[in-house]
Amino acid sequence: MCCEAFVLKNDGSIALAAILMLPLALSLLSLRLAPVRDENYQTAQWIRHLRLLRVVPLFTVAMWWSLWDNFPQSDVLTALLHFCPRWACFLLAPALAVAVARAILYSIDRRTFARRLTNADIVRLTIWSTIARTVPLLMLAAGINALPHQHVAGFS
Repeated sequence: MCCEAFVLKNDGSIALAAILMLPLALSLLSLRLAPVRDENYQTAQWIRHLRLLRVVPLFTVAMWWSLWDNFPQSDVLTALLHFCPRWACFLLAPALAVAVARAILYSIDRRTFARRLTNADIVRLTIWSTIARTVPLLMLAAGINALPHQHVAGFS
């Protein structure tokens, strides 16, 4: 058969990739939900939607941490580990996924609220909010992972 070469392994690769794509997918879905300017009711709904999206980075970090531990030999992790050390992959992959999602949301905010944000402002807001909110969660997860191994630096 022609399809025998394509076999899905149950190594967690799909779940890991899906977790990394979740923030991006939800922020792109937000493009559809974004209100048109000067409609107060839709703007209030958009603000509630943004508050709900604050949970996405928490969920992403928790699921990434869980799947990272459960599927250490998955194809996605093996591919990522070719580019950087294990601790850097653990921190950077979800941080970059969340940062791209935040950049999209800040761009939607600029259009929705008629803010005068430049592209440099959006980059600055994205970097700051990712460093201030997502990276500490990832560092906490790395530190907790290192406790049983008694690693001083927290990264293995």
